[in-house]
Amino acid sequence: MKKSFNIVIAIIAIVIILGIYFYLTSSDNAIKIADNFEDKIVYTTDSTADTNPLKKDCQERGGIFNSCGSPCPKSAKVCVAACAFTCEFYQPEEKCEILKSRINTFMEGANYCKMNEDCTIKHESLPLLYPFCNKPLNKNAYVSHIKENLEQFVKNCPEEAAPIECGIPSTICLNNKCVQK
Repeated sequence: MKKSFNIVIAIIAIVIILGIYFYLTSSDNAIKIADNFEDKIVYTTDSTADTNPLKKDCQERGGIFNSCGSPCPKSAKVCVAACAFTCEFYQPEEKCEILKSRINTFMEGANYCKMNEDCTIKHESLPLLYPFCNKPLNKNAYVSHIKENLEQFVKNCPEEAAPIECGIPSTICLNNKCVQK
């Protein structure tokens, strides 16, 4: 009786170990790629997807993660206007300029106001980082895209990305844009 009990426990242990092994090595846990173009990988347009494994995969591939990239190839004549999680590939000398351009575009989009109290230079969730210091923003703006690109800028362009002490000038709202006083 004791011997058959031990055999049953051993079989159960083997089944559990094999189940864990197959779970961990299954393709369900692999990074899913919706499209693979010459200059980028499109992961998904599902905004609820966990981006941490996608960012890690993109970094391992030497790309720049974009949380709102185009799901279409550059050659597309028509493309749906949708944000996709993408991994974009650039020449090393292009990366810093691409990131600076993205950050400036997102910062411009976060520069809106109705009254002076809407405006700030120092957004509470963004670092003061050269060359993006003293850019007025709405203090309630959604800045996760800016923050994400600033983090990539620091990783990819360490010689250009310097945390600095910025003088923090006053801002006002003028023609629905935040400007320095």
